Parts: sequence; structure tokens; C-alpha cells
Amino acid sequence: MIARHLFSLAAGLAVILTVPAAADTCRTEIAALFSGPLDPFQRPPHRQIVQIYDADGTATRLYRNTIESPLKTIAGEPAANFFTMAIDRDLWNGPSETGPWTKNPAQMPDGREATLRRQYAEQRDNLTDTVCHGQTEDGLLHYTYRTQTTPDATGSFFGSLDQIWIDPDTGQIVKFELAEFINPWTEGVSPERHVIAVEFDPTIKVDAPD
Repeated sequence: MIARHLFSLAAGLAVILTVPAAADTCRTEIAALFSGPLDPFQRPPHRQIVQIYDADGTATRLYRNTIESPLKTIAGEPAANFFTMAIDRDLWNGPSETGPWTKNPAQMPDGREATLRRQYAEQRDNLTDTVCHGQTEDGLLHYTYRTQTTPDATGSFFGSLDQIWIDPDTGQIVKFELAEFINPWTEGVSPERHVIAVEFDPTIKVDAPD
């Protein structure tokens, strides 16, 4: 009987000791993705279709984004006939993804690239609740993780519970699902869920209008 209890205790301790090791391995695997498919500065030109769902799972809004790079984007809501082109610090607004464009006198903050790179590094460093699901039935690699940026001097930050699906043939993300959003300006956790389908297109160019 004593031997049986000792064996059970040893087995239990083995499980306790191996779970953190597995979790650490998964966290390391996901952190490495921030130097690959999770690094938007390395992501090829692509389009995103962003479907927003409320807490009941009802689709509420649809956005379309065209991204040559994080500093050259077109993003907007087709139903509202409102899109914004952002190139470095400059902004233009228009009723469609192709314009016509009107210059917006406002500008993005200076040092935008450095800020984006800092935020991505913080998200990598602040990973928690990491799960490496392995390959799905359709052959995609599936990961889940929670992360957030580090509060800046003003106390600003943002975070969410993220899922990504990667095509192992291309090494690129083909789908994001973001939920449980947090920030310092709203109380609690947002009930919204964002599902983002990604389509790569090497011909995409986001150029300033004439």
C-alpha cells in the first residue's frame, strides 16, 4: 500500500513538473513567431477582411484593410463609405478603397515605426496563456495566447486573447481571431470578437494620391 501511494505521488509530481516545461516550450515557440509571421514588418503585402461579432455571436460590422506595410495602409468600413489611407505620418480620407482621396490635415504621431516596433516587442515579452494546438484538420498550425503592451508614461496600453492560424507551406498567418480586449479607457473586458481573414497579394501598392 505504501509503495502504491509513493508511486502515485511520484507520478503526480512528474505531471506537475512536466506541465510548466511544456508550457515554457510553447511560449518560446510563439515568441519566436514575433520574428516571423507575427512581425507585421516582415509580412508581405496583403488584404484583410475583418468581421466584428458581438457577445451573442451576431455579426455587427465589417472592415476591409489593404496593407503594403504597417506604414502604408488603407483601412475602412464599406457600409459607412469611409476609408483612411495612411502613409508614414500622412492621412487621406475617401469613400472607397480607391478614393477619391482628400488630404486630412491631421497627422500620425512622430516616430510611428519605432512605436509600432516597441509595441510588438512588448507583446512578445508579455505572452501568457500560451497554447500550441498543433495542426488542424485542414493542415494549418493553430496557436492561442494572451498578451498586451506595457503601459506607457500616460498609462496607455492594449491587450487581447488572440488565436492565429498559419499555413505551414508559406509560413504566413491566414487567419486571426481576437477577443477579450482590454485597455485603460473602458471598464472590464470587451465582449467583441474580431475574425480576420488574410489574403496575400504581391501586387499591392499603397501610394500617395497625386
